[in-house]
Amino acid sequence: MNVAVFCHSILSDWHDRGVHLLRGVASELVARRHRVRVFEPRDGTSVRGLLAETGAQGLLGFRRAYPSLRPTRYDPRDFDLDAALDGADLVFVDESADPEIVRAIGGHRVRAHAQLFFRASSPRAAAAITNLAGYDAVLARTRTVADALRAFGWTRELTVWHDAADTRLFHPRPSGPHLRDLVWVGGYGPRLPELLFEPVRRLNLRARVYGAGWPGPAITECERSGIEFAGYVPDHEVPGVLAGARVTVDFPNGAPSVHAFEALACGIPLVVADGIDPVRLFRPGIELLPARDGVEMARQIRTILDDSELARCVAVAGRRAVLMRHTCAHRADEVLALASSRCAAA
Repeated sequence: MNVAVFCHSILSDWHDRGVHLLRGVASELVARRHRVRVFEPRDGTSVRGLLAETGAQGLLGFRRAYPSLRPTRYDPRDFDLDAALDGADLVFVDESADPEIVRAIGGHRVRAHAQLFFRASSPRAAAAITNLAGYDAVLARTRTVADALRAFGWTRELTVWHDAADTRLFHPRPSGPHLRDLVWVGGYGPRLPELLFEPVRRLNLRARVYGAGWPGPAITECERSGIEFAGYVPDHEVPGVLAGARVTVDFPNGAPSVHAFEALACGIPLVVADGIDPVRLFRPGIELLPARDGVEMARQIRTILDDSELARCVAVAGRRAVLMRHTCAHRADEVLALASSRCAAA
C-alpha cells in the first residue's frame, strides 16, 4: 500500500503530544513494507521550537531514533499536491496539518482512488469539519473528541483510535539505582498543583518533571514544591528517564495520555488521576492505580513506594496490557482493517 501522511512535524514532539502515535504507526507501516511518504511544512513551529531548545542535535537525535522516516518538507506557497498524492492508496492527514492543506486534500481528485483519513486529537478539531469535504473517515483520539465531531455534524465513518506505545522504542531499560522517587513528562495544566505539586511536597519525594512550553510562574510553583524542573525531553529519551524512577503519574482528559501508554510499556508503575479510567482501557487496581484527588494521589504513590511487590505486580500487569492491546502495531492493524473494509464495501 502507498500511504501519504500530512502533519505538522513527525520528527519533533516539542509541545505536541499528538505526533507520538502518528510517528509510531508510520514506522510500523514502513516495517511491514508499505511505502510511506510524510509531508510537513518547512517552517513548522514544532521544528522551530525543537531547534531553539536543543539546536540541530535535537533533530539529529530524532533521525537516529526513527531512521525509516524521512519527511519531505515543503513550502505551502509552492507545493505540488498532484505529485505528492500521485499513486497514494491511503492519505492520512493529522489535525496538526495546515488547514489549507487539509481542505486542498479533501477537494483533490485523488479521492476517487485513495481513501482520505483525518486524525482528530482534540475537541477543537470539530471546528475543522468544514475542511473535511471529500474525506472518508475521521479517527478520533477519544470518545469525547468523537462526540464533538458528531455534534458538529460529521455523519460519515467515525472511529475512536486511541493513543498507543511504540514498543520498538518504549520498553524496560536497565535501571541501576533509582535516582528519583517520581518522574513525570507533560505540559502544564491547572490540576497539577493539587494532583502533583502538593503530593510531592507532602511526601517529600525526590521528583523531576519534564515539559515544553511551561509558563514561568508554573515552573516557579513546581520548584517551590521541591520538584526539579528539567524542561523539554524528546520522547526517544523518555525510556531512560523513566528507568531512573520508581513511579510515574498521569492526568487523563477523556482517556489516558500518550505518556501513560509509553510509561506502562516501559514497565514503571503508574498512578492515574480521576479515579477509574473513563474508557476502561486499563483495569484500575491491577494495571494502574487510580486516584480521585490529591490526597488519594499521595496515598497511592506512597503505596507504590512502600510495597515493592505490589509495585512490581502493577508494572508487569500494565506492560502486559499494552503489549496485548495498545501498541502502535495494534493501531496500524486497526487503520489497515478500516481501509480494507471500506474497499470491500465500495
